[in-house]
Amino acid sequence: MDTSHPNSERPRSYCIVINSDASCSSRRRIGAYAYYIRADGLKLKNYGILRTRTRSINVCELLAVGNALAHLLQQPTLPIVQKIIINTDSQATIQRIERGVRRERKPIFAAVVPRILALLATLRERTSAQEVELRHVRAHANTDDAKTRANHWCDHHARVALRAAVREHSQTKKAEK
Repeated sequence: MDTSHPNSERPRSYCIVINSDASCSSRRRIGAYAYYIRADGLKLKNYGILRTRTRSINVCELLAVGNALAHLLQQPTLPIVQKIIINTDSQATIQRIERGVRRERKPIFAAVVPRILALLATLRERTSAQEVELRHVRAHANTDDAKTRANHWCDHHARVALRAAVREHSQTKKAEK
């Protein structure tokens, strides 16, 4: 084994697969996220409420990807991979990440997209990944493949988190009256 490369002691894997989804209550400006990340020797699942208040599901979807990347980068060691795959059911998220910050008229997107690109660059560096592939997953599809199952998990848990936050928000509003 070549020990001259700083990553030579870490496990090697073909890819890291990141699945993410979001849910949004535009009336209450509450968003929720969920992600499911897999690679050899690595499995991360999480869901919760977004700190950023927004009416836009597209913002929520971007932030879901950002949360997944940030959590992944908090891991002390990451496998060496050839590819990072991001699965999302949001075409708008894929397009925004692919085109970067060009033509972003809304300030929230102009702020979020560069952060995601910076997180991706750091992840590529830490994993020695040569490629990032953004894949669209059909939402609510009836197929039984791994990415659809992961998308269903993310969709379900983002909705669970959103329902809990909406319930809490409603109770807080009632208590204030």
